[in-house]
Amino acid sequence: MRKYFLYGLTAVILIACNVSDHFETAEFHEKGDRVTNDLGQAFVDIAGELFEVEIAQSPEAKQIGLSGRPYMADSSGMLFVFEMPGMHNFWMKDMEFPLDFVWIDSNCLVAELTENISHVQDLGTADIAIYSPSTPIKYVLEINGGISQVSGLQIGQQVRFLGNIQTKFGC
Repeated sequence: MRKYFLYGLTAVILIACNVSDHFETAEFHEKGDRVTNDLGQAFVDIAGELFEVEIAQSPEAKQIGLSGRPYMADSSGMLFVFEMPGMHNFWMKDMEFPLDFVWIDSNCLVAELTENISHVQDLGTADIAIYSPSTPIKYVLEINGGISQVSGLQIGQQVRFLGNIQTKFGC
């Protein structure tokens, strides 16, 4: 009798874990449509193209980035903010969709574009390509792959931050 009780209890726990995962996944998908941000509404404007952004400022947020998210809305992005300009490295670990990297210098100009970077799954970290700018940058805007070309983004365009990040980060 005790044996059947333990089997039943194990089944209930497994079902509960599966239901919990379902709710987390549903919440995750909802967040994929519109990025959220502790700073409230934050936008990046590049030559009239407006992207609602989530800010990656802490080391943890920078390391995770957009990893594990199933998708992102075309008008959204993630803005990585660095204290000092530098040759900051990026990778596509655990990404599920391609990205464009918009490298932004300390003068708030598009310094470089890296377009349509393929997502990577199930590779060891030693095999993942590292992406770096050719000039020091202070910010990186990650947007969906292909959006920079569709939007006509170009090197040298002025970048402006709008909303609650306008005065906080300097562009």
